[in-house]
Amino acid sequence: SRRYSGSVEPLQSTSLAFKLSGTVRGLHRPPGLNRDVQVGDTLAKGTVIAELDEGDLRRAKLGAEARVAQLEARVVTAKETLEIATRNVARFENAAASVSKVALDEAESRRIAAAGELESAEHALADARVQLDQAADDYENRRLIVPFDNATIAEKTIEPGERKAAHEIAFRLI
Repeated sequence: SRRYSGSVEPLQSTSLAFKLSGTVRGLHRPPGLNRDVQVGDTLAKGTVIAELDEGDLRRAKLGAEARVAQLEARVVTAKETLEIATRNVARFENAAASVSKVALDEAESRRIAAAGELESAEHALADARVQLDQAADDYENRRLIVPFDNATIAEKTIEPGERKAAHEIAFRLI
């Protein structure tokens, strides 16, 4: 009889960690078992294996959505104000003989201020949309999802109620 030596390596292996810090709300409970996942359990691709508490993340997302809506309204108002100021300047220019230079300058000044307000509102809205995207990403990243089929838990360093730091490994799957 012959003997051979070697090592067995998993076909796939990955470590799972949250992208952000938070308190662990819960772990996956395999069907038919009255317990959280454990080392040795095999899971299907797409299974939500762990989730952070969503309270702060949900509130941040809702706050960002409200800020975007508020700034969208500010942009609409600023556009309308600019349109009115532009019409007033045109009226004053058309009636140049009966309008003082001071009145025309004041109307032009209001038009310039309205244009500045519109630009400021548009920049603030763009920034708020970036913040909303980040809040939405954070909300989605509150879950750890099994990335491949027949993933077996090789290591588990996470428990419900525990605080996990961003990028701190929670599971190693093979």
